[in-house]
Amino acid sequence: MRPDPGPAPELGRERRAADRLSVFRWAILGVWATLLIVRVGLASWDPDANLSVLGSVQIASIVVGVVVVVSGLLHSWVLRRRRVDDALGAAVRRFDPTVRLVPAKPTPELRDAVTAEHPEIALADELLWGFGATEASLWQLDGLRAVRVLVIGWDRIVHVALEDGPTPDAAVVALHYIRPDDDGAVASFLVRRALGASRTLGHGQRIEQLVHDLAAERITH
Repeated sequence: MRPDPGPAPELGRERRAADRLSVFRWAILGVWATLLIVRVGLASWDPDANLSVLGSVQIASIVVGVVVVVSGLLHSWVLRRRRVDDALGAAVRRFDPTVRLVPAKPTPELRDAVTAEHPEIALADELLWGFGATEASLWQLDGLRAVRVLVIGWDRIVHVALEDGPTPDAAVVALHYIRPDDDGAVASFLVRRALGASRTLGHGQRIEQLVHDLAAERITH
């Protein structure tokens, strides 16, 4: 299988972006404080002064500040999700350095498949598939520990399909396989757009290429 390049070396760029947001937030706070001091000073010096322009500037600065703070929170949330996926990917690659990582979301069908083999495991909402040379393995984080919740040998997979999902931007990849007890099962999942992302892929070239690669890997085993 064509190996994926792994997580991009973006830690420095992410840190610089976080630093810029921090500087911007402090600058907005400085502007707020300055405008407040100016307003109080003008009101004290001339109680009849027209402060409408200054009020408009204050309102604009408040709006900009709120946007910056919300953007910073969203950015931090995305970075935390990315770090979780990167940590999980690093743990998976300790087992197989050449594994292809595919970030995923579970379907009800996948939850049933995992529960059938491991009823003690509560499947997370963000997962990571590792497609290696001999098997496909499904991973999630349990606290700080990487847990392999499902393992399917390529010789047990009988069909790889691309199916319609619940929405146009959520196509489903289905792995039809034979369980160790020789019963048939399906492990279906949604493909997240990237490590750390929550949005999923719909029908298109990326997911069709993934299904093609998985099907080709199945045939070669």
